[in-house]
Amino acid sequence: MVAAQVHAWAAPEHLSLQPLLGVGFLVTAFLQGAYAAALMSRADSVWLIRLGLAGNLVLILLGLASHTSGNPLAVWLAHQHTPASDLLEQMALVAEAATLAGLAHLLTLRRG
Repeated sequence: MVAAQVHAWAAPEHLSLQPLLGVGFLVTAFLQGAYAAALMSRADSVWLIRLGLAGNLVLILLGLASHTSGNPLAVWLAHQHTPASDLLEQMALVAEAATLAGLAHLLTLRRG
C-alpha cells in the first residue's frame, strides 16, 4: 500500500511534465492498491503471491533503469522532476523492495 500511495503522490507532477508517464504512475498506484486488497482477502494464494513478486520486481527494475545513464530505456523513461520527487522515487523503491521481501517470505511459508 505504501508504494501505491507514493506513486499516487508523484503522479500529479509527472502528469504536468510528461502526461504519458503520469498516467503510468496513476495506473501503477491503482494496480498496487488493488493488489494489496486482493492479497488481504487471499493471502494463501501462491499464484497471487508470485504475481506480486513479478510485478514489484518489474517496477524496481524500471525505477533503476530510468536512472541508469547509457540505457536506451532510461532515455524513454527520463523525466524532469524536483528533489522532492527524487525522495518519493527513493521511497517507492524502498517500499517495493520491502514488499518483494515480504512476499518472498510469505511464499516460503506457503511452500514449507
